[in-house]
Parts: sequence; C-alpha cells; structure tokens
Amino acid sequence: MSDEDSFDNFNKANKSYHEILNRKTFKDKLADAYNKQADSIGRPMNKGQANTQALLRGFAVGLSNDYEREAKLAELEEQCKQMGMLQRELTMAAAQNKMKKEKQMAFFNENQVALGQLSEYIYAGKHNEVDILAPEVLKSYGDITGAKVGKFSHYKNGYATFLDDKGEPRTVNIKNLMQPVMDMLPEEQKKNYRGFLTPLQNADIDRMVKEQSLKMEKLQADIDSSKAHSEVYKMQAEELKNNIARPPMTESQKILFKANVDNNQEYLKEAGKKNVTNLALVQTLNELEEMIIESAKKGQVGSDISAIRKRGWDKYITGDNKEMTLVDMAKATYFGRIKEAGGSNPSTTEFLTALSTMPNTDKNLSANLRIINKDRDNALKSILKFNKIEQNLRAREYQGSPYDPAVHGFSDDEYNNFRKENNKNKVVVIRTAKLGTPLAEPEVVEISADELENYIADGFEIYYE
Repeated sequence: MSDEDSFDNFNKANKSYHEILNRKTFKDKLADAYNKQADSIGRPMNKGQANTQALLRGFAVGLSNDYEREAKLAELEEQCKQMGMLQRELTMAAAQNKMKKEKQMAFFNENQVALGQLSEYIYAGKHNEVDILAPEVLKSYGDITGAKVGKFSHYKNGYATFLDDKGEPRTVNIKNLMQPVMDMLPEEQKKNYRGFLTPLQNADIDRMVKEQSLKMEKLQADIDSSKAHSEVYKMQAEELKNNIARPPMTESQKILFKANVDNNQEYLKEAGKKNVTNLALVQTLNELEEMIIESAKKGQVGSDISAIRKRGWDKYITGDNKEMTLVDMAKATYFGRIKEAGGSNPSTTEFLTALSTMPNTDKNLSANLRIINKDRDNALKSILKFNKIEQNLRAREYQGSPYDPAVHGFSDDEYNNFRKENNKNKVVVIRTAKLGTPLAEPEVVEISADELENYIADGFEIYYE
C-alpha cells in the first residue's frame, strides 16, 4: 500500500469517527427539547416567565456540555493536524527524490559514451587515462545534478580526490559517487559500466553471464545431440540454432533498424577514444599557452640574442625558470598523450621531429601562438563534431549516418561559442602608439589569449607590472 493510500484510509476513518462522536445522544435531544420549550415562551411578560425561561435554558446548557466528547474531538483534531504535516513532508521528500533521480538520469543520458570509457579505464586500473577523462565527466556530474563535488584533482585505487572552493582536498570513493546512477540501470546494462560497480555487483554480473553461457552451452549440446537422430531433425535443430542467434524479423525495416543501432554504437565507442585524446590535447595546449605568455612577460621567449641570453641567465643563474620548465614538460605531454591514446610507440627520430615543430620558448611568440591556435582549433572542431554526432544519433535512436552533415554539422556561431567556452586564458596588452603616432594615453585592454597574435600584429605588447 502506498503512502497516499494510507493517508486516504486514515482520513476516511477520521471522518467516520468524527460523525460518530457528533451523533446526537439522549442528552442532546433532551437539551434540544428544553431549548425549544424556552423558545416557546417568547419574550417574558413577567418575572415568573423570565425565571422559567432561564431555568429551561440552564438545563439545556448543562445537558449539552460533554467534556469527554470534546476531549476526544480535540485529540482527533490534533491527530489530523499532525498527519497533514507528515503528509506534506512525505510529498516534498518524494518530489525531491524524483527530481534527484531525473537529474541523475539526465547526466547518464548526456555522458553514456564517456561514462563507458571511464568505467573501462577504472576497471582496468589505468590511472593516467582516468585522470585525463574524469575531469570532464565529473564536472558534468556536478553541473547537471547540482552536487558540489569540487574540482577534480586526481584518481588512485578507486578514490577520486577533489578540491573544494578553499583548495582543501576531499577524497571520495568513485563507486559510491556513481552508485545512485548505476542503481537506475537495468541489470543487463550495468555490465557495460563495471568500473563503477561494487565487488558484489560485479560478482552478480559474472554469475549472470556464466548462467547465460551455461544455458547456451546446454542448448548447443541439445542441438548437437539431436543432430544424430536424423537428417530431418538435423535441419530443425539448425533452424532453432539460427533463430536463437538471429531472432526472426518479419519486417525488413526492423532488420535495418537493428543494423543501424549496432553500427552507430560501435562507431561512437571508437570515436569516443579519439575524443578523449582531443580533450587532453586542448587542456595541454591551454596550459602551454599560459606558460609561454608568462615566460614572454619575463623576456624568455624568442630566438633573438636578448631572449637567448635571458633564458640562460634565468635558468642557470637566478633560477627563475618555472614557466620555461613547465613549457618543456607540457610539450612532451603534448606529444606523449597523443601517442598514448593512439596506441603507437614512436621512434626517437619521430619523437624529436615532432618536438621540433611544437611550441617552445626558443621560437617567436607569434609563431608559438599561431601553432597553438591552429592545433587547438582542429581539436575543438573534432570535439564539437563528436558531440553533435553523439547527440543527434541518440535523439534519432541511432538511426542515420555519422557522416551525414545533418548529423555531424554545426554552424559558425555554434563553433565560436564552443571555442570561447574552452579558451579560458586571459592576458592584458598595452599600446602606446598607433601607426607610428604616439597616443595621448596608453591603450590597455584585457583580451582572450587566443587573440594575442592579432593584437601583437596591431602594435600591442604584453602588459605586466
């Protein structure tokens, strides 16, 4: 019985009890008779009639007062009031719980592919890959569900560490974090997210898979045994086996529908791996851009004698080489993450050749910014394209082709907005002259770092205290 049914039954019982308590007794009827007799006197004409009328009404009032019944009615009223408050509380709690589940399912629907990939990495114990993919997924979890998880820091042995608004670390069991989402999935679907399941749940899935395998083995054995009886039975068994492997579909559209679903889900799974690489590349390029700009403020960027001397002085004499060191580390990660995600092992020659074309402090600042913008734009376009394909195929129940412009296409405005969301670095620039003419007041502007190359070409310089 639901809570709502329980409250309805309680209200009906209270109503019946209230009617019983208010049912007129013999004393009530006698009091009515006294009042009626007093009313019949009308307006008293003398003192005797007034006394008689007062006496009759006094008897009526005395008979009407039933303190026991009043106490029971007061108790019943208090119970109804408390039950009403409890009903409101339960209704609000049910609504909040429903909203929470709807948000968790919305998060799952928006991140199915990424969750599957992250689950694989967790289940396989690939901590580095988890650190690359988890920030985006867990940020989406916080944005959609409203949970204040904080900023993802790192993952280790089943635990994710987040930083709160004050920069304080907080460690959470990632399986516990995702458990409410996993609880909403059918058992058959849970096996695709084993990295988020508890040991007991994984054991249940192993048992389920084993049972299915045993059933198929038994069925296969029965089929194989029946083959020995006759050629006719052999044909029947073969037909049964084919029906089990490929359930008969009477409509050609259903066959095509199933094929499209399988093909497109497989495409998204493979494309999702490349998307992880692009997400990591954008993050690294943003970090690289920030460090190169900081190095440029110190005069450490460029191929001229002044920059070369400054790099050497800061590296070997003053030790002011934090940004230069981070640039060197970032460019190695830039190449390493791509190769790692691609599953290939580059030779020393390939590695050095690739590094020579990557942004670094020994190259001109504008050239560095151009390379970063070009590589980041390519990666962002690929990411947006994947997002569009995933979104549109899911909306179409995986019908259509990922190569159809209607599925993967996006407008210039969509890309420009997406680009702004992913280019977070800011820089302040200054210009003291325009077209060779000194300005009355220096022009100081804060711009997005990806626009810095154009501003430098227009006569601006990086401004720093």
